[in-house]
Amino acid sequence: MSRGVMLTLLWLAAAAAWHALPPPRAPPASRCPSPIMQRGAPRPPSRGGAPRGRGRAVRSVRYISEAEMEAHVLQAARRMEFDEDQARMVGACGRNIYALGCGYHPTTHTILEEICEANEAEAWAVLLRGCLRGTMSRLRSEATASARMDAARAAAARRRSSAPPRPGG
Repeated sequence: MSRGVMLTLLWLAAAAAWHALPPPRAPPASRCPSPIMQRGAPRPPSRGGAPRGRGRAVRSVRYISEAEMEAHVLQAARRMEFDEDQARMVGACGRNIYALGCGYHPTTHTILEEICEANEAEAWAVLLRGCLRGTMSRLRSEATASARMDAARAAAARRRSSAPPRPGG
């Protein structure tokens, strides 16, 4: 089936489902790191710090830099006695999933899930697990990433053109 036909069928199915859907509602609190309360909206009942959701306490997380995420995943992989090369690869994959939403082989996802599970008390693991499951938005968009790459290439070209000529070349 061609891509165009598949997209058309997907669009038609979404349009048909749209009319049958109830009005949209706010996303669950677990998917939104900082929910916005509207004025006059009733606050959720407090249960004195009792766990919510699936028996776990709600965890608030802050976004961290890509390099910080890579360092956390790398250190966790080393603590789990991964080979140094594999630890670096897993760290880089974790960084790319967190920052860009890259897709990897299911084995890589499983390894990262295991690392997150072993470090579930840490905020970076909560963030990465959310990215792996698709419940947290990625740090950067593809447009931002390509703009950064274009800027880096232009800067490299400027450095090459302004550098003095090499001797003998």
